[in-house]
Amino acid sequence: MTEKEISIQITRYINGELNDHEEDLLWEQFLSEKKYYQLFETELNLADLYRNKNFSIDKPDNNNNNNAPERLFSLWTASVAALVLVTSMLYIFSYQSDTQPATYALSEIELTQMLGSNIFRDESPDAAQNDQQINRALTLALSGNTEQATEILDSLASGTLTPAQKALVSYNLGILTYNQSKFEQSLENFRELDGEQPDIIPEYIVENSKWYISNIHLSRGDVNLSVQLLRQIASAEGTHSEKAAELLSMLEE
Repeated sequence: MTEKEISIQITRYINGELNDHEEDLLWEQFLSEKKYYQLFETELNLADLYRNKNFSIDKPDNNNNNNAPERLFSLWTASVAALVLVTSMLYIFSYQSDTQPATYALSEIELTQMLGSNIFRDESPDAAQNDQQINRALTLALSGNTEQATEILDSLASGTLTPAQKALVSYNLGILTYNQSKFEQSLENFRELDGEQPDIIPEYIVENSKWYISNIHLSRGDVNLSVQLLRQIASAEGTHSEKAAELLSMLEE
């Protein structure tokens, strides 16, 4: 295919117009020529910009209330310090407001919080294929095909993945299942990230996961569990500390 034809196919891919065979052929082009994959990233950014979300592959989404990460998860270059857990006093929290706790929880998680995988030509074929599928799921989700994206990630989760790929799949599935109100599954996926090494998972992903888990507890009516976690988040002075403090204030009114 010529570069112009590939550009047209990329646009059709983002719009969900390619069949499986056409998608496979396009990903072969991405793997053979890095510039085509970069073109795909650019097209993906532009497609999302028209939705007025101001999302960028490698820049933060300043308009997103969930505080988008500064860049996509770089699987092979991330160097992250271990998350410092701040011990807080635990006591039974008495929730006395007439407002249902679930109303304070996030109604949904922005899909721009989902993360893609870097692809390198020197990877093993199996690893490269898994990375392709992770990115395919991301593309489908941003295009509105969240059910198909969830199916792809569920299939990957039952297969053999590198630790970094496993973290990406769990994180992205956690987001998708939260938005589907499948809070038990979402909780399981985010908790998968707790036991991983800090050199595998960047700190902002750990912080995001804790914030989302606190919202899952609220959505399920587990106020005490949510409050305990919110106190940790508020004390840690991280990305979500101010929001956690505000939420605690509302819950304790």
